[in-house]
Amino acid sequence: MFYLLASWFFFSLAVIAHIVWSRKTRNPSRWLAMFCFIALIMLCGDVVFAGIFSHVVGNNSPGVATLPLYGTAIVFYVMLVPVYTLLYFAMLTDSPSKMILKKLQAEGTSTYEDLLKLLTYEEVISPRLQDLEAGGFIRRENDQYWLLRRGHGVAKLISLCQKICNRGLGG
Repeated sequence: MFYLLASWFFFSLAVIAHIVWSRKTRNPSRWLAMFCFIALIMLCGDVVFAGIFSHVVGNNSPGVATLPLYGTAIVFYVMLVPVYTLLYFAMLTDSPSKMILKKLQAEGTSTYEDLLKLLTYEEVISPRLQDLEAGGFIRRENDQYWLLRRGHGVAKLISLCQKICNRGLGG
């Protein structure tokens, strides 16, 4: 259990360092790479710390009997990285649901018409179309949008996931 707590501690340090670094820099294109770098450094620190701790406390070097404990702690740490990455970048996007929640939190109540005014074309659709076009998923010609090969692949993957999970369209 101690090794899992040590992994959690070092992962928390990586998250805190990443948040501090990303707040100081305004270049989002490097945030993911920097988090991976920080997480790798903290993983090395975790492995070294666990080795030193077991040597000092156990008066011997890590043996075969304690190897599963180290392995579990390392796998736990490595599995936390994509979870944090997904949650961090999900907070950077502004979905219609988040926009509605922010408005209701700020004003307390709102009518259906006010919420419809909040979700205009420019605030909801336009940024998503620009992202899809910049990512090479769609192409625009004469006010018509075309799905490119990359977009077809993603659309098929989304449809498959929705069928497997028995989910409809969402946002």
